[in-house]
Amino acid sequence: MEPQFVVRIGSQEMQRIFAIRKNLDFCHTLATYAEHYRQLGWSPLVRRAGCGTEVPVDFRRPHRSWARSLMELGLTGAVLELAVPLRAASLFVVRLTGPPQGALAFYLAGRQHQCIARAGEAEQHFFVLPPGWCVEPAGAPPQGEGPWSVPGTDGWAPLPPSRDESAQDSWSWLTPPWERPPGYPGPELLAFLEAQGVLRPETEEDDEAQPWWQEPAHAAEGPAEPRPEERSAGEEALLQAQVRELTALAQAMEKQLSVLQQPPAPEAKPAAEPLPVWWQEWSALLPRGALPPEIVAEFQDAVRAVCREHPQLAARREHVNMVVYCYQNYVRINPHFAGLSYGEKLSQAVRLARDFLKS
Repeated sequence: MEPQFVVRIGSQEMQRIFAIRKNLDFCHTLATYAEHYRQLGWSPLVRRAGCGTEVPVDFRRPHRSWARSLMELGLTGAVLELAVPLRAASLFVVRLTGPPQGALAFYLAGRQHQCIARAGEAEQHFFVLPPGWCVEPAGAPPQGEGPWSVPGTDGWAPLPPSRDESAQDSWSWLTPPWERPPGYPGPELLAFLEAQGVLRPETEEDDEAQPWWQEPAHAAEGPAEPRPEERSAGEEALLQAQVRELTALAQAMEKQLSVLQQPPAPEAKPAAEPLPVWWQEWSALLPRGALPPEIVAEFQDAVRAVCREHPQLAARREHVNMVVYCYQNYVRINPHFAGLSYGEKLSQAVRLARDFLKS
């Protein structure tokens, strides 16, 4: 005889369980991204979302140690986000709250596939601060060129997968920086930001204001006095040489592309069957890691069959979460169900979920 389970869990307790589980999954994703940023040398920070309070997580310690700290914070229900201190990472960011306008739109048009994070209509364009340049302490540009800004000297920038409350969306990379790191701004953009009073060449006062650990090393003997005028002239000549080299390289690439034949258009593939409603919740039942395509397809077919058989249950997210909970905590661990297919196990989970929802 098939065993019967009778368990009663309050709705508030169920909501708490689902919220903690979702937060733990997010903290796991946060740890994965933080490891990438740490390897880039960005010295990421962990902050509490909303209030911006920094959370003391030491990324210099072994990965296991700080990842455990993130998971423990997730168990408490704390909503966390990642950020990068711009000065420490030698970065500056052009923030857009809407489509760029005027000259800025032209200068950013050629960098659509560079280091860009997006949340809704908001964008953050990440650049490496060129040697000999600094960001003004205020950082905010004058009005007139569209909805944009640049954080000041001691500013910071939120990093994916953090959530942007103003956009009501999460930050995501168009191309991750560990695949294509940010580079220097183009000469036109650099001149534009200088004209707007956002960036400027460093001066002797800026050098004196640097902490001792950031000062350049000098010779052990002799006067070796810093000569900023010579350094600026040398850096300007180097920048001009780099621009000429890049221009010549771009022209050579255009010539090569012009002689290549345009490849034939790919054959149209049949449209894939859409994923079931609330697929993100259903997919939590799949084992972690890479799975053979036939296993994933079998599971998707089983979920579609359940959705067709129980359309009212499948249409509500909280009901789907209840089915997922029953599958994970009752069906999967029950040895009597070990030999069943995905479809049969899901049917058992649906039956248990209906009992819980009726109680």
